Parts: sequence; C-alpha cells; structure tokens
Amino acid sequence: MLEEVLSRAAAVLRPAARGRYAVAAAGSIGRGVAGSGSDIDLRLYYDERAEAEVFDRAMADFRSLTEEVAGEGFILDDVWPRRITEVERHLREWAAGTAAPFPLVWTTWGYHLPADVGSLHVIDDPDGIVETFRSILFPYPAALKTALLDRHLAPLEYWTGDRHYRRKVTAGDTVFAVSLCVRLVHHCMQVLYALNERYYPGDGYNLELIEDAPLLPPDLRSRIVSILSPGDTTDPLESQYAEVTRLARDCIALTDPR
Repeated sequence: MLEEVLSRAAAVLRPAARGRYAVAAAGSIGRGVAGSGSDIDLRLYYDERAEAEVFDRAMADFRSLTEEVAGEGFILDDVWPRRITEVERHLREWAAGTAAPFPLVWTTWGYHLPADVGSLHVIDDPDGIVETFRSILFPYPAALKTALLDRHLAPLEYWTGDRHYRRKVTAGDTVFAVSLCVRLVHHCMQVLYALNERYYPGDGYNLELIEDAPLLPPDLRSRIVSILSPGDTTDPLESQYAEVTRLARDCIALTDPR
C-alpha cells in the first residue's frame, strides 16, 4: 500500500518538472525506520520548474492527494521542490568540508543535506539523478570527515576542562547546565558519526542508526539515556555533568590518532 501511495504522489508531482526530474521519499521512510505513525516527506528534483500555472496546479493536486490518502491511513507531510544543480552544488560543498547545516525551523540541529540525500527512497528517477547525488557522497569524503571532527571536537575539548561549567553546576544554574549538556551530547554524536564515516541524520533515530558502528564508546545508548534522563538522583545536575564530560572524553579518545 505504501508503494502505491508513493507512486500516486510521483504521478501527481511529475508535471511540475521540466527536463530531468526525480521524485523520492526522505525522512524515516528513506532511513528504513518508519513506523505506523510516520509521515511521508517527499523530494522533487528537476532541471527547471514547470510554468507557474502548471506548477501551481501540480502542487494543488498534491494537496488534494494528501487529503485523499489521509483517509487511507497515510500522512503525506509535504514535498520539497529543488533544482538539481543547486543540490549538486551544495553536496560538493559538503564533500569539501565547507558547508554547514541549514538552520531550518523544523529541524533541531539544522538540515543535513548529505544524510537526506544519502538515504533517499527512490520512487521515480528515470535519469538516475539520485545516484548522481550519491556519487558525490560515497565513498565518504576525507575532507568532510576532517572538517566535522575539527568542528565538533573543539567544544568537547573546551567544555570538559572549563571551570565555568563546573561552577554553573555547583551553583545550580539549571538552564545553563542542562542546555550545555544537550549540546555536548550532540557534539559527541557528530564526532561518532564522522569517525564511523556515516552521515549524521539530523532529527530522529540518532542512536539507532549508529548502534552497529565499530567505533563507539562502551554502552553508548544506556549512557546517553542516563545523561539526558538522570532520574531520581540526589543531584541531577552533578550526575549529568560527571557523565557527559566522561562521555566527551571517551569520544575524544577515539579520535587519537585521527
């Protein structure tokens, strides 16, 4: 049933493109972790948009399809139309280590283009556009690995030895301490994904998608759950501080030598 819905969506969106085109599903469907309540995020790639009237009609037809399949138990969330040359340019910037996540409002840590493109579920791609995108990303570029490790190791190395963090915990500054703890967990995850030459997925299933990687600190899942949900401890800020700085040091140790 899902593939049928995806095919119907592709047929509705195809008139919106001129020249080469591709329609693919992203998000949890692309990563293979979709559940019964997962929505369907679509991508439409093209050389050029169709004329305004034709494009607008295709988008209106897509919205109508969204309402139609909702009654069948499927949630078509949205479609993101993008020019092929624009995506290729951004991917090459990522591969060179010069790009950064887009700060989009619907993401927690920004939109990570390589993970999105690298895990696309192809629906309709007669010109092999998605495969062309992936040829830029695989094998994992060395320049990107270096850039990500440099970017995310620096805050781990800084905060694990910084007296201000220690003082904020002692003073009971909850907003500062908890916010920084979450940031450090994020930097740890970014380091681990880069070390294992996997694309950080952005929002959702970050632990699940790294659990089988070869280079990880011991007991990663249980440690992160404990850090982010310290439970009924005598001093939760102190517990968070001790555990997250220990995890950060373990992640740093995995990178030596890089």
